[in-house]
Amino acid sequence: PTREPRKDTLITLTIGGHAVDIRTPSKGDIKGNIIVLPGWSFAKDDWCAKSSLCTKALAQGYRLILPEMSKSVYSGKYYPETIKEWQKFPSKTWVVEEMIGTLQKKHAMLLSTQKNFILGLSTGGRGVALIALAKPDLFAAAAALSGDFDQTQMTTDRLMIGYYGSYLQFKSRWEGEDNPTKQAI
Repeated sequence: PTREPRKDTLITLTIGGHAVDIRTPSKGDIKGNIIVLPGWSFAKDDWCAKSSLCTKALAQGYRLILPEMSKSVYSGKYYPETIKEWQKFPSKTWVVEEMIGTLQKKHAMLLSTQKNFILGLSTGGRGVALIALAKPDLFAAAAALSGDFDQTQMTTDRLMIGYYGSYLQFKSRWEGEDNPTKQAI
């Protein structure tokens, strides 16, 4: 007998003005939640469209949470020097307070009693480090792939300058709460 193909569900929520895809396995118990963070200017569904991650995770019973991050470096806040066009994109604060908070309170997802994981690539990897540091008791594991974890080592990076201003003028921003290596110490 042939197996009927799995029909996983996809809903898109708007949280604080930003889209978040929730992909849920259609059968069986949910084993855990995985927040999946894209790289700079990549769509929220890039991991699903360009890799087997989503298919495999859903088949194993994991719910996927895919926020649209666009041009975010997961900064804690915006500054007068932050490029104005970039200030509309989600921040670390939005993920930690609004997205996670809303999913917990209104949708019973990412609860501390559930197995929660976070995964990201490039700036999404940076986001993983910052979010895991902000919510250390929420995640069972985190995978931060190819992220920039110490922006002080690349003081001419246009993305970091675009968010924090120049390193020479705003050294404390580059070395402070948005620097994962300084927080991990």
